[in-house]
Amino acid sequence: MACRFPIEAEVSFVFLKGSAAVGAGQGRTIDLSSSGVLFRPARPVPSGMNIELSIAWPAKIDGAGLQLWIFGRTIREQDDCTAVRILQYEFRTTRAHKQALRPKAITASA
Repeated sequence: MACRFPIEAEVSFVFLKGSAAVGAGQGRTIDLSSSGVLFRPARPVPSGMNIELSIAWPAKIDGAGLQLWIFGRTIREQDDCTAVRILQYEFRTTRAHKQALRPKAITASA
């Protein structure tokens, strides 16, 4: 089991059906590990959905803010929180924030 780190940060997310966005929302992270994220969404999030998360990372690089971009799958609801299994991730500077949320080719078998 991966170590979980208590990181509270703003998160924006998009639900996907195929490559189409079918919903979106915001919330705050509770904790993160190398394999998953637990976050508290403003509205309930269904399990079994492909999801993209954009987490405002609490560090800067060369004066630019960082975003942790995650592609994953919602695996469970826990009280008012949602757990996501990380399938792919990358750090981006906020200057790159206007780029599309999804990398051009994502293959995930969940």
